[in-house]
Amino acid sequence: MFPRVDRRGVEGLMARKAKQASGAAPLESLLRDQQYEIVPASELHCHSQNPREGDIGGIHVSIGAHKFYGALIVQRSSGTIIKGNHSFQAGVQKGIDRFPIFWIDCDDKEALEILLIDNRTSDLASYNNAALADLLQGLSNDGGIQGTGYDQEALDNLLHDLSSDLGVIPIEKSDEDGLVACPKCGTRFRL
Repeated sequence: MFPRVDRRGVEGLMARKAKQASGAAPLESLLRDQQYEIVPASELHCHSQNPREGDIGGIHVSIGAHKFYGALIVQRSSGTIIKGNHSFQAGVQKGIDRFPIFWIDCDDKEALEILLIDNRTSDLASYNNAALADLLQGLSNDGGIQGTGYDQEALDNLLHDLSSDLGVIPIEKSDEDGLVACPKCGTRFRL
């Protein structure tokens, strides 16, 4: 038997805190009933209508660097993964045979709606590129950015885009003669 944990123990504390907050909606109206469980991979399957093409390779690298974290969201009646289809696929490729999941009770229509809204809100999100560049540069200076989904080329492109946005003309790296070329006009000179 796999361990089961439900949210009832935490729910009482959170409900009291929610009632204390002015104007906050009651906790019961915002939290979906869900149970956490570790489940064999053989009891789960990806959603057949998922239109998303996830970066399974990137997730595979992440699992190698950070282990599998989080949980899949799974429709209880069917064992269909609603959230985490690509994480599941990458995990199976890595040899994971049991997954942490949250079971939720919903019909097929609502499962599809949850799948779509989860993907769409991710699509609509954006980055503060300056903050992202600062984070990546800090990690790069502290041992590298492996396991972040970014590589040095992506960081260089981000820094180039930021400097262009600020009106700064970046100078390309020097060639074997020690000359650099202005990317705007092509003029080559020694620094």
